[in-house]
Amino acid sequence: MPISAEVLAAALRVPTPRAGRFVGALIQATNEYGIDTPVRQAGFVAQVGHESQRLGTLEEPLDLPAERLPSLYPHAFRNQREALPYARNPEALANRIYAGQRGNGDESSGDGWRYRPRGLVRVWGRQEYLRYGDALGMDLVARPDLLATPVVASDAAAWLWKQRQCNRFCDVDDLNGMTRAFVDHLTGMAERYAAWILCCHALDVPARDAGY
Repeated sequence: MPISAEVLAAALRVPTPRAGRFVGALIQATNEYGIDTPVRQAGFVAQVGHESQRLGTLEEPLDLPAERLPSLYPHAFRNQREALPYARNPEALANRIYAGQRGNGDESSGDGWRYRPRGLVRVWGRQEYLRYGDALGMDLVARPDLLATPVVASDAAAWLWKQRQCNRFCDVDDLNGMTRAFVDHLTGMAERYAAWILCCHALDVPARDAGY
């Protein structure tokens, strides 16, 4: 079954209007980057759906209370007292936690906020914005907000999918391999498995065990 707003809504259990914002961009991206069979499309949609909270956000949520910050970002905060000035302050927090990494300047440079995690699969840091921009043929360093649009977010995710050869894991029902290749970790596997099964069902792919 081809991807449509109704299929995407069923696959990710989201309202059809939300799916409709992304369906054209996802169709274009899957066509362009060779995600060209139902089982591959199911894997891709399941993964980007999980990473983006079911297409609910194209930016990392950073409006966080002080008590969560030391455990989430131990490299930046030794205790809750240090975190207090950054609580519920997304711009200040991003400038703190992403400073001096992936080509970003120091905290005062503003690069942490400027190049904060965006996209269906989170891209962050000046260096990564430059790399993705070069791959997609656009200046994401000068226009970082483009990564928070459905078209560019979908293209960036599909480009990464192709670069990391994720189709080969879909073809043999290897959810662990697909996930590790795509995002470099295996967190949230129960949720990813549930999303994979839903996406397979919505796209009329026979039931899979997904190696999980």
